[in-house]
Amino acid sequence: VMKITELSNIAILDDKCLEEMNTTLYELLADSQALITDYSSVYYDYLLNKKPIGVTLEDADEFSRKWKFYIKDIKKELPGEKLQNVEDLLEFIEDIKNDVDRSYEKRMALVERFGIKEELSSPLIWNYLKDRLKR
Repeated sequence: VMKITELSNIAILDDKCLEEMNTTLYELLADSQALITDYSSVYYDYLLNKKPIGVTLEDADEFSRKWKFYIKDIKKELPGEKLQNVEDLLEFIEDIKNDVDRSYEKRMALVERFGIKEELSSPLIWNYLKDRLKR
């Protein structure tokens, strides 16, 4: 575990650390109180937890020049607390501490829009693939 010395409650875990702890990233995420991420796929996986998500998008414009986002305007449409500076981060942490989730409804609308359901995701994907392969 790599410690950030000035911040005693923050540690950076890499794959080796997770392996030594005999856990997986998804087990760790399930036990977390919130997530801070960019537009990576873990965002969508974490939606199933129904827990707060802080979003950093400082390099989204650069990324979108090479790759396409599924969401048309990622900066406007990706639900989550936008963390653009230290004050935003501190407010997000304070909200978590006080059980405040400002973007819950918007995230759940995204879950509904994409049809993300923990108990049904595998059958939905399987049926979709079967239909596509039949064509």
